[in-house]
Amino acid sequence: MRLSVLTLNCWGIPYPYFGSKDRALRFDKIAGKVAESNYDFVSFQEVWDEADFERLKGQLGDVLPYAHYFHSGVIGSGVCVFSRHKIVGTLLHRFSLNGYAHHIHRGDWFGGKVVGLAKVRLEMDDGRPLLVHFYATHIHAEYDRDNDLYLPHRTLQAFELADFVRHTSEGADLSLVVGDLNLEPGDLGQELVLVNAGLNDAWTNRPGAKDSANDEGMTSDKPNNCYTPERQKLRCPKGKRIDYIMYNHNPAVKLTVDSCEVTMEKIASDSPINFSDHAAVTATFKLHSVGDARSNGHGGGNAEERRSMLRPLLERSIEIFNDGLQVVKTTQRHYILAIAFLLLILFITIDVELMIPRLAILAMMGRFATTVVLAYCTWHGIIGLRIERKALMSAKNAMVIYLSDSNN
Repeated sequence: MRLSVLTLNCWGIPYPYFGSKDRALRFDKIAGKVAESNYDFVSFQEVWDEADFERLKGQLGDVLPYAHYFHSGVIGSGVCVFSRHKIVGTLLHRFSLNGYAHHIHRGDWFGGKVVGLAKVRLEMDDGRPLLVHFYATHIHAEYDRDNDLYLPHRTLQAFELADFVRHTSEGADLSLVVGDLNLEPGDLGQELVLVNAGLNDAWTNRPGAKDSANDEGMTSDKPNNCYTPERQKLRCPKGKRIDYIMYNHNPAVKLTVDSCEVTMEKIASDSPINFSDHAAVTATFKLHSVGDARSNGHGGGNAEERRSMLRPLLERSIEIFNDGLQVVKTTQRHYILAIAFLLLILFITIDVELMIPRLAILAMMGRFATTVVLAYCTWHGIIGLRIERKALMSAKNAMVIYLSDSNN
């Protein structure tokens, strides 16, 4: 049997003035293109408006009748899945850290990034049941590769993604992990996902991959994409490969990658408009049964080899977490000093309007603004940074356990 998969970041920010360009047109074209294809599983990211999801669901209902949106965060995770086969269960893990609430210009925190799982049961050509775990995810954006402020968060998300797949894929015959990882090949986070979860990259395992150029497979910031900013064309003249289809499978199932390609770029050959600021990735897998053996779901070859590959990745990750913890400690001190300074301002201005009546309105406005800033500093400096420290410590401790296991 053959299974065909597609993943696309749709770039669907719905808000006026700073929202995604041509959103309504592009979403209609995306639905039309997918509807005329023959995919078994599809995942979209950045479908921030649930109304857009409902429209996609309606337009794709004839070919992909089963759909699920992973609700998370303030505005939704943006991640949804569509399936030709019946979805029999879903599960969601929201990443412990996902940027900062006060970084409104980024917006990641409000989206509540996740990894979502849709379980699907179908039959192979010989009548044997096949349990497919279809995972869809979207990891925090990089923004500045030379000074990645969010590196501890993004590393933590990669680790949690891999751990989630590793622990939930047990018993699955086939696990498919797709989405916008915002990680390039060779990045620590990308290798952490592949090795810790025991996954294979469909792109590097496609026919002819060994003979192809290393700069193929780019999906984001491509120079021929009409939505790529000029500054990104200068930074990444060939674009970036950050969207993936990954897989592992039970030994009782023989799997080969029939094809894997980048698709859905221009909405028409004579149109300047792209489907999204990303290109889609599609892969087709060929499967057939070879026996009754079952694996532990961790895929990806020899356990000893995986441990030896995982160890340096965990050590580098722990260094990043230690740096992140030091930044949290320093930042928390700054916020405590700011809280003390703001409280002092409130105290020394408490009766200023009584002493200088003409400044009453100005004094009240100043105290109101000071109180708002004080409330934010209290929330982020005492609560938010404490949450960040706990999350980094939790991930670090889990990695230490893996490292101690690799020594035995």
